Amino acid sequence: GIAMCDVAFKLQILGRNMESTTWFQRARDVGAAHGFFSLECQACLGLGQAALDDGRNEEGAELMRNALVAAQLNELGDQKMELAALAGLGDALFKTHAMDELEPLVLRYRES
Repeated sequence: GIAMCDVAFKLQILGRNMESTTWFQRARDVGAAHGFFSLECQACLGLGQAALDDGRNEEGAELMRNALVAAQLNELGDQKMELAALAGLGDALFKTHAMDELEPLVLRYRES
């Protein structure tokens, strides 16, 4: 699963977005089917970034929200995933003019 995301991120860097999206979606499906929330988080981050890059800002924001939820449930207990998802969500919310949604999240993470 993680290898799928690695391939997808490399394809994304090369500008091969259609192929990267396919790999991210496969990884997301595996993560969702087996409860691998860390994998689902990484896949949603990649899919969300691809949507934002293509100007599909609402879709990108929704995928970043999914990434944050998956990060909070991740089996690895890795808080870096939550921070990455929060950063991605912040970018998406800025592009959708919904920054008011971000403030409570930032305050929550600052307290933890």
